[in-house]
Amino acid sequence: MAIGDMKIFKPKYNAEEKVYVCELGGAKPRFAIVYDFERPIPSRDPAEIAKDTYTNSLKHYLLKETKGWFTKPLTDDWLSMRIYHDIPLVEIPAEWEGTLELTIKELVITKEKFTFIWIIDKRQEKEKVVIQLEEDHQEQKEVDEEGLPMAGVDPMSIGPTRRILQKHAVMKARARAARALFKAESITHEYVRQYGEDTDWEDDDGSSVD
Repeated sequence: MAIGDMKIFKPKYNAEEKVYVCELGGAKPRFAIVYDFERPIPSRDPAEIAKDTYTNSLKHYLLKETKGWFTKPLTDDWLSMRIYHDIPLVEIPAEWEGTLELTIKELVITKEKFTFIWIIDKRQEKEKVVIQLEEDHQEQKEVDEEGLPMAGVDPMSIGPTRRILQKHAVMKARARAARALFKAESITHEYVRQYGEDTDWEDDDGSSVD
């Protein structure tokens, strides 16, 4: 974007802050930054990006467009040391992921600084990914099969015997117990990892927890 397409309005004095403020219009400079915890971007502070990208062109723009504003004309060397960028990103949560588009809002002038104030013009949050774990499907399948004692058993022309039904019930109960044990062990390992305690707990009446 050409800096020359931007319009700078004459400064207004802010007596409370003791600064001059210039509104900016037209096609103002802008840039986008991405926050992604899997692939951290940007690797630098946004103010540094603005400084490297726009400071030089903004300096030449000011030298041209502010003639007659100051008691002493601005010079290249003097202005080069006094251009700053203010990008307040404190409103973005630390865990936020997505793309931000920033643009300059105004220019604040003091005796020592020419500070360009940037604002977030647009934000696009990264689409969240929701993973459905296989265990959830399995648990739902168990619930669905509770009322079906012969689920998963090949159909027989004369019908299942009592032995087959009992064997199926035993195997199903053992499978549930194995899954419950696996889940209990996983939760236990996580507890010990966090709190560093063993699992020889006792209930209120002093007996061991089964």
